[in-house]
Amino acid sequence: MRREIVQKLKLAFWNGHDMPTACAYAGITPEAYAEAVAKDGALSSQMLAAQGYAACLARNTWANAIRKGNAKAAMAYLERREPERYDLRYIRKFGRASDDS
Repeated sequence: MRREIVQKLKLAFWNGHDMPTACAYAGITPEAYAEAVAKDGALSSQMLAAQGYAACLARNTWANAIRKGNAKAAMAYLERREPERYDLRYIRKFGRASDDS
């Protein structure tokens, strides 16, 4: 796959786009993308890393906010990670987790 296409795919993935959108941006078909990734393990690894980049940035932003003492970010994290213990809407609907005192 040409270098320019790889760079466009990476840019699209870094910005959180899905595979069909990234392919459209790079000017290739999803079938051509799938074929190239299946043939080239290094390219496959690069594309997987690029696809995870936006989520990684978001998690780092969240962690940095918690480290700085942002209580809202900390509570939002807990509510999403353990809704049965920290999310009041979940608790009202389903009850508390059995291991809570």
